Amino acid sequence: MEMWLSMKRAVNAAERVQKKFNDSQAKIADAGKLIQDTDWHAEENATKIAELSSKLAKAERAAVDVKEVRAAAEEAKEAVLRSHATELEEAKRKAVDEYQSKEEFTTLLDKGVMKP
Repeated sequence: MEMWLSMKRAVNAAERVQKKFNDSQAKIADAGKLIQDTDWHAEENATKIAELSSKLAKAERAAVDVKEVRAAAEEAKEAVLRSHATELEEAKRKAVDEYQSKEEFTTLLDKGVMKP
């Protein structure tokens, strides 16, 4: 009987060790899967970071382009305004010259109503 009891204890101890071994293997498998998932997410995140960096660089280039276009448009606007001012001055000068060449202007000058 003692022998049987010793055998039973040995079998129970072996079963407990086997259960702990199986539990440890399951934990190792779970940890391995977690590591694989983490690696996959890290690769996915690296890809996303690369894509976002590329988009950011494009956006920065676009912002620079917009600034350059805005500066060119402002420069063109100022050139148009200067040109328009020059045209207005020429038109005024021409109108004054034409008026001064009319008889009405010389008559008013002769009467002392207008100054040259």
